[in-house]
Amino acid sequence: MRLRMIERLATNRTVAVIFLLLLSVIVFSNTLGIPFLFDDIPLIVDNPLIKDLEYVFDADAGKNFADHGVFRRRIAGFATFALNYRIHGLEPAGYHVFNIVAHTINAVLVFLLVMAVFRSPALENSRLRENRNVLGLFLAAAFLVHTGNSAAVNFVYQRLSVLSASCFLGSLLFYIHARTAFDCARKVKGVLFYLAVLVITITGYFIKETTIMIPVILGVYELLFFRGKMQKRLLYVVPLFLSMLIPLASLLSTGLNIKTLLLGLQSGDSPDLLTSQFERDFHDVRQSRLHYYMTQMWVLLYYVKIQIMPAGQSFALPYRLADSFRNPYVFGSLLAHVSMVTVALYCLVRARKLDASYLLVTFGVFWLYATVAVEAVVVLPLMTVEYRSYVLGIGVLMALGVLIANAYVNLAERGKGRPVLMFVVLMLLVLSSWTMIRNAMWNNPLEFWQDMVDKSPRNELAQLAVGNMYANRDQMDRAITYYKAALQEDPRYVAANLNMAKVLKAKGRTSESVSYFINAIAGDDRKVEAYVELAEAYYEMGMLNEARQIYEKLFMMNFGMEKALQMSRAANNLAFIYERQNNLKQAAYYYGKAVSYDPRYDLALFNLANVHYAMNQPGKARELYERVISLKPDSVEAHNNLGYVMLEQGLVDEAIVHFKEALSYEPGFSAAMKNLGLAYLKAGRPDEALQVLTRAEKELPGDEELKQALRQAKARM
Repeated sequence: MRLRMIERLATNRTVAVIFLLLLSVIVFSNTLGIPFLFDDIPLIVDNPLIKDLEYVFDADAGKNFADHGVFRRRIAGFATFALNYRIHGLEPAGYHVFNIVAHTINAVLVFLLVMAVFRSPALENSRLRENRNVLGLFLAAAFLVHTGNSAAVNFVYQRLSVLSASCFLGSLLFYIHARTAFDCARKVKGVLFYLAVLVITITGYFIKETTIMIPVILGVYELLFFRGKMQKRLLYVVPLFLSMLIPLASLLSTGLNIKTLLLGLQSGDSPDLLTSQFERDFHDVRQSRLHYYMTQMWVLLYYVKIQIMPAGQSFALPYRLADSFRNPYVFGSLLAHVSMVTVALYCLVRARKLDASYLLVTFGVFWLYATVAVEAVVVLPLMTVEYRSYVLGIGVLMALGVLIANAYVNLAERGKGRPVLMFVVLMLLVLSSWTMIRNAMWNNPLEFWQDMVDKSPRNELAQLAVGNMYANRDQMDRAITYYKAALQEDPRYVAANLNMAKVLKAKGRTSESVSYFINAIAGDDRKVEAYVELAEAYYEMGMLNEARQIYEKLFMMNFGMEKALQMSRAANNLAFIYERQNNLKQAAYYYGKAVSYDPRYDLALFNLANVHYAMNQPGKARELYERVISLKPDSVEAHNNLGYVMLEQGLVDEAIVHFKEALSYEPGFSAAMKNLGLAYLKAGRPDEALQVLTRAEKELPGDEELKQALRQAKARM
């Protein structure tokens, strides 16, 4: 392969972009069928906030939902999910198309950025300037097909990582254009580009919190690559640094506790999969932040490793908190970081003598540390997840790309550059193949999680996830095997205890499930689902008083609306117990509470209507039945009961309409047949009454009221 051919491809920007588009289609063509996984379930599939655009445009709407805070903080990102939902509901393919397009745009931005970088004053005389298009195309292609980036593209919710990278890249690209325009005295153009920088930066703040580092990135770039009086140059970056107040204000306005932000997420703040030893380890950081930072050195090195060589990568690895620098992994990581910083400083100092392009090595290393800084400082419940290498990987590729390009130039001067070029092309082919293979694995969630188990057998998160896959397929015995493996590693793992209990309960082994529910509550005493499931287990065992006590304890804990859907289920179940114990007043109170938690909970509304009817309040019952029907038009029970109330109130024609409606949905519904016959009798239509009652008698042969109605119908014929 000749460099001239690649140069012709790279020099024509349109052709280069088309090449990247085709490469993207080839590599990611097998990802459209990937199902929703992991955080996708609570934050997209089960998230009501993305299912109505009102929640996007009205900051006060949806405050009762548990995820409202993160939704508002990341509103620009969540708005894209809402747009997806508006167009095609929960069909995963559309979400993946968006992610792939965004990732491809990022690759194009890398290409354009490399060309723009060499317009900076510091790189005017770089020997790489002549071949900047080729370097840009290679780096863009490597970023596009890199296996280490596949998780951020395939994991739908991590679109936020992809979009945050767009903001980092876009803001830097437009900043370079703005500064170049100002230096060339093209003020109007410069102002427009600078306004674009501000818009992209501020938008990024509402996509992911890591984008708060964009002004820092731009400030360092200004320092390294532009020239002029420092006072004037500061004027370009000061507005950007002032804009950092916006995300800080957003964090406070959405109720995020700064202490929680710095010291770690609480158990209730994270998805079920994370309520494990991982999280408890991170709460121990309260005693020693040093241990956390020691572990982060190790973790960051893993991210760099998968960007350099992604072989053996895993979605998440079970890193534990390091407690000493004598730990060989910690000490080795420290040496590696010192080495990387030393290389960056050496390139900074020697750039004038070697080549100005070595400044990009320094900048690439800084980019690496800056873009991961927020996630390194904030204590997260799961320390190592591969999608976090997406943005920092741009810095790694930048530094490596410049080093390889300079090596090529040095060798090419002696006629030995061809092997370097062939090596780069070969690596692109290998990365493309690896990415396509890994993409195929994402299509099968069981294979995806099993891969994690195979690579780290003691990873309780992966064991739990495989167990969940088998439970979803009704292969309960195999699910139990994996839950046991997870609990062997961490007996206090909340989600493993909870899911083990739910599987045992589903298999009819309710008495065995109780101890696991209790363990789940012991691990997280605000786990509403565990309380509800335990109470239901007691109910199934006939232990009504114990079930009632669990529910009553739950309501004493004052959750407010943060767990509205689960609390509505609990209130409905507690009301049902009171109803069985003939305490209709308390039953009505808790059915009403269930409805207050979830006004669209049709079962609770129906039950509340029944109780009001039993309490001789037919007017209130009728109103509630009508609400049920407005929510669930095919509710045959609601139509039948509403018809019966209307029949008692003398609204015979209206009652007939609802009895007929019930039978249209369920023609064999005997209660509605009988009641329709009674209504026909009351309306003076004995022939129709006889026809319907005769059919009902076949379903209710021992019903005395029906027999008497039949006799009356025959007598009136």
